[in-house]
Amino acid sequence: MGNHHSVKRECLHEAIRRKDVKKIKQIIYNSDIDFIKNDFKSLELATLYNLTEVVELLLSRGCVPRDKRTARAFDLGNEKKSKNFTFILSNLFLCLAVWKCHKDIATMFLKAGIEYKGRNQFNETILFVSACGNNSTLTEILIEGGCDLNECTRSWTALHVAAARNHDEVLRVLVKHGCDLNIRDRDGFNALMLAILNENLKNIKLLVQCGCSINIEELYSTSCVAKQLAKYPEIERILWNERTRVKNLKELCRLRIRSCLGQRLWKKTALLPLPTRIKDFIALKELFVSCEEQQQMTLTRSPRTNIQAIQS
Repeated sequence: MGNHHSVKRECLHEAIRRKDVKKIKQIIYNSDIDFIKNDFKSLELATLYNLTEVVELLLSRGCVPRDKRTARAFDLGNEKKSKNFTFILSNLFLCLAVWKCHKDIATMFLKAGIEYKGRNQFNETILFVSACGNNSTLTEILIEGGCDLNECTRSWTALHVAAARNHDEVLRVLVKHGCDLNIRDRDGFNALMLAILNENLKNIKLLVQCGCSINIEELYSTSCVAKQLAKYPEIERILWNERTRVKNLKELCRLRIRSCLGQRLWKKTALLPLPTRIKDFIALKELFVSCEEQQQMTLTRSPRTNIQAIQS
């Protein structure tokens, strides 16, 4: 019987590799629950090849890895065994979906209760992987699912990744949800410094507008950053203007409230017992809504409730 199951599993794995959905369904529907329940190799392959329908079918048939631990890396053909870490098996499947930017599959895994905490075989957090993959939609899904925005991987947070790799939309999502803007890596660099090194005016402006710390003396004393400031007067001007600008009481209060709210700021702000225009002001909503949404907000709001009214 064991031999029969082994051959059958190989047939299933081969069908998944060929993306033969008809054959896959035939094997799964003609097999007992126990045959499918622990066939995590099939789940892994279906995730790798972005077979959303197959992943959904496997999950519905009980192939849901929970609290199982393993010391293996992703089994992608040339598998390498790792003895340095113990991984949460379920985290590996979600991490694979995120790494390959398979949004629908990653969402399925989260809904199925698959673990999003812990680290993969490279000791990376799931949010770090998502930031590396430059997938803003998945990053937002993971944040809303409860991922720690400020958790570090080799001294870098997801924000460091986004700033260093010019992943603008991912950076916007992280800032929008209240990540710490001033965490430093092992070399003493924060997101602003990395954005300056990349000459990314868009990200520099966003970080500055959202209240990141600006230490002009430190920036000039860091040679690689000082070179960029000398090379790009526009960056220098933005930083000096913000550093020397006197903030009004409303802005100071907003910075303090945002600091107290911390992570998942967008969600927490929405729950505050305050008028909508005040909540929008705290969340800096005008920086994060799309042009279309902003136009809709202008049309649907009266002048008295428009966010611009409280900024004047």
